Amino acid sequence: MLAQLSILKEKCSPDPVNKAVVSSGILELRSAERLHALANIVMPDDSVDGLDVPADPSASDSDSTVSYEPDDCQEAELSFVTDTNSTLTAEQHSVLSDVLDVESESTGGSNAVQPQHPAGNKPKTMSRKRCRKEHEKVDAHLNKYSLRSPCKSCRLKCTDKLTNDNRELINRQYWERSFGERRTWLDAHINIYDVKRRRLTGNVDKEPLRQHSLTYTLPKGTTKTPVCKQMFLRTLGVKTDGIVTEFVKCKNRAAAESVMPTSDRRGKASPPNKVDHVIIRDHINSFHPQVSHYNIQHTPNRRYLDPGLTITSMWKDFQEKHNIPVSYELYRQTFYSENISFSQPQQDECEICCSFNRHSKEVLPDHDAEICDICCSSKTHLERARLARHEYQKPISAGDKVFTADMQKIILLPKLTIKQHFFVSRLVIFNETFASMDGKNDMVILWHEGISGRNAADVTSAYVKCLEMSDSDVVTIWADNCCAQNKNWTLFTAILQCVNSAWGPNQVNIKYLEKGHTYMRADSVHGTIAKKMRSQSEIVNFPDFVALVDSASKTTKPIVLNTNDFYKFTAENRVRQSKTAHPLPLLSSLCMATFRKGSRLLHYKTSFDSDEKQVDFLKPKFKSSSFPQQQSESRGIPLVKKEAILKLLSNVPAGKRKFWLDIPTNDNSSDLVTKLD
Repeated sequence: MLAQLSILKEKCSPDPVNKAVVSSGILELRSAERLHALANIVMPDDSVDGLDVPADPSASDSDSTVSYEPDDCQEAELSFVTDTNSTLTAEQHSVLSDVLDVESESTGGSNAVQPQHPAGNKPKTMSRKRCRKEHEKVDAHLNKYSLRSPCKSCRLKCTDKLTNDNRELINRQYWERSFGERRTWLDAHINIYDVKRRRLTGNVDKEPLRQHSLTYTLPKGTTKTPVCKQMFLRTLGVKTDGIVTEFVKCKNRAAAESVMPTSDRRGKASPPNKVDHVIIRDHINSFHPQVSHYNIQHTPNRRYLDPGLTITSMWKDFQEKHNIPVSYELYRQTFYSENISFSQPQQDECEICCSFNRHSKEVLPDHDAEICDICCSSKTHLERARLARHEYQKPISAGDKVFTADMQKIILLPKLTIKQHFFVSRLVIFNETFASMDGKNDMVILWHEGISGRNAADVTSAYVKCLEMSDSDVVTIWADNCCAQNKNWTLFTAILQCVNSAWGPNQVNIKYLEKGHTYMRADSVHGTIAKKMRSQSEIVNFPDFVALVDSASKTTKPIVLNTNDFYKFTAENRVRQSKTAHPLPLLSSLCMATFRKGSRLLHYKTSFDSDEKQVDFLKPKFKSSSFPQQQSESRGIPLVKKEAILKLLSNVPAGKRKFWLDIPTNDNSSDLVTKLD
């Protein structure tokens, strides 16, 4: 080992140093020996002051109590390099650096000795700063712009007007404000005037530099005290008049609008490559996303696209049509900002049950369900659902007819296999199904938006058609709680008129399932029709769809409504609160409504296990035996929509195109794909 040390010392003589040999020799030594070798390389004396290392580590006795752990030697090595770094000669410093550099390369940096940097001289590392909180910004401003000494002497005698306490309060209140509030404060305390008098000196044709004259004030109680510019700036703690210059420029820029900008616009400039999102939104809306008639109260702004589309295919179509660089991610974000979904409108889950399920996962051990509002409302809700389902499953009396009524999700025609039909606003088909509980005759009442819409009067006309064809004295109809279709005063008025007509049944019952638990047989009929539609690749026109419904099941019977099948029904109910009559019930509380021939009363229940109540809900002068006028003209569709569909069907046989050629047009009619009636 001594031979190795002597070789290293010879290599570190004033002759040129062989760094590779030195480093390789040091790496072969143990930690303690390596430390001793480093010391002798840098200072080739026999003794190294201040370093506790034996002169010959290899000659240490095995009985010696001195031991060198690897970690201790590395710390000593690091301490040695750090302490001696400032006392070495240039030649010794070069030798030590070369040896340590080669050693680091050979070991991959695992055992390299890194000198400690003095405090304040550490190399800067790239790190992202945390955004300061508001109180941190205020503290920084108060420290940076602390109160300065007042002006020494001025003709306004500012020092006599304001004390240091007043100025300290002004300084603190100013810097505690936001950017906009500080700008408003400056606007209130800096007065800008036109220059009153100019002294002509030098070049008369040269435009003068001074454009305005400024006066300054500071608050003192409820008044403003005139001060000089130096007093104004020193009170705010600023050394230059940069804030005044910036304020005047901003005031001049805002002169045209007469509005002072009160927000900080730094860092908020639009990037030069920013894409106008309106172009993307217009392209997305060119696919004509449709609104849902289901639960419109809960999702009034939700729209739906055909499940056959994808965002990727829409983005690729955008790239083909527009020479604008738009990334897929930007297109996707804009798509979701439009509140559009790729699925058929679905019925919402029961809100009360979902709320209770979330609540049940968060209850505490000492939770009392007897007094908890959520638990009590959920218990009442489930009990109402149980009673409604029990009533729904009761056997049917002989001679009575029981139907379940529901409107199918929006159907769009034509249905084609080409991509272009996604870009055309198609015809909306309506299907109000009255499924018989005996499973024999399911009335599927159909019409399209060219004939009529889907408002309360239109849906009520479908109910009237069902009563006409029921051929029974007692008709019961089960429905969900959709107020726009099945639970409104227009429907109740029309049913009462039908019952009191000569051709009408003796009694009509409308029963409602509990909200969120409304599955009934009409939904099964809709599923059968939807399955048949998926199996058929193309449905060109409305007669094709009628034929499809007829073949969907043995029990389905399509009934097409014409223009004269729709009546101009209106709600003829009186005001709910009346001084002379019993108040009307809330429609949302009803679970059953009954109408009997020869009476203008509404018999109703708010729970299936409660007693029946009755109320006269009609206006006093309304005649219940009267019937409204029929609709004389078809609703029609916009001409642009008709032309777009005909262009899409240019290659379709003429027989299939006849329906589209005969459909009426009306530019005053809204497009029911994107809007509700």
